[in-house]
Amino acid sequence: MSTLITFEWSISKLWHGAGHRPVLLQCNISDDLLKTEDDEQEEHVDEKQVQLDVDRSLNAYPQGLDEISKKEKQDELNELIVEVLRRNKSLHYYQGFHDICTVFLLIFGKKAAVDLVEQVTLFFLRYPFGLLKEIPHAMLDSMDPILRQVTLLDTLYQHEDQQISNFLQEANVLPYYCLSWVITWCSHDIDDFSVIPRLFDLFLSSNPLMPVYFAAAIVLSHKEELLQQECENSAVHTFLSKLPQKPLDVEALIAKATQLEVSYPPIQLQRKAHIGLDETSSVNTWGDEKPVAEARDQARKILRMEPSERRPLAVAPMNSRQEQRMRQMIAIVAAVGIGVAAAALASARYV
Repeated sequence: MSTLITFEWSISKLWHGAGHRPVLLQCNISDDLLKTEDDEQEEHVDEKQVQLDVDRSLNAYPQGLDEISKKEKQDELNELIVEVLRRNKSLHYYQGFHDICTVFLLIFGKKAAVDLVEQVTLFFLRYPFGLLKEIPHAMLDSMDPILRQVTLLDTLYQHEDQQISNFLQEANVLPYYCLSWVITWCSHDIDDFSVIPRLFDLFLSSNPLMPVYFAAAIVLSHKEELLQQECENSAVHTFLSKLPQKPLDVEALIAKATQLEVSYPPIQLQRKAHIGLDETSSVNTWGDEKPVAEARDQARKILRMEPSERRPLAVAPMNSRQEQRMRQMIAIVAAVGIGVAAAALASARYV
């Protein structure tokens, strides 16, 4: 089971020696860590999109910023993201990643946040980070990893609560409602900043699939309200997509999410669902015991792989219903025409 200690305590306060080593991210702010695969001066192809998203950021928190202070923080946020991208040209920015970066920026400041965010991208957000490049003619390849992750929710509901499972099937509700929760670690959907570091600590101390378990915990905890909704697609989808904005018993949700991870470990869950994530996904390489430098090199090699080089975990094939649901989600995002991440954020509170 995950070791659950507050994000501020485990990373901000537990530093070791002059190198300042944050515990959960195993991150030494040192010359060794700062070695990169690319020329940091060369512009990354996604920098214009980064700027567009940053210009719309910092609206929910921190509260009380005047326009000058807000612009200063936005500039720092842009510099943070751009530096991570320039260090690792194989990474591709996705809309919503700036929300995660904002949390690290506000807690640690830009200098430390750059190194911490780089670790997060390599070890936690390889999917979707690095594969959600929004290329219209390659939409299936770009969306498939994250859609496979959230589709695992169907299996969690089937085994945990048959009433919820049946209700969502009858309403034909796809797990698309929680995409923004998963790809932003809930930082896009929750206004109470005091909650977010606690959740980040959960995600950093768990398998990278934990945001999916946490999404399931949120829905399961609102069973009574959910079953009172009209069993109609748009009504249920809207209700579910707004759940993180309700008052949350965070500790109860964390307890439920960790119980789900123990009851349905990521490998077993994929097999139960007949949905195999890539063998090289961060979810499936999480248990590898390697020195940090070696693990970073491995992560960068994986990011450079072509989609055709990736192989899913060996599981029984999807049934026809699962394939249909996957096609439906792809069709929804394709119809929106702005890519999976932007579509998820657009269906949430703000873009």
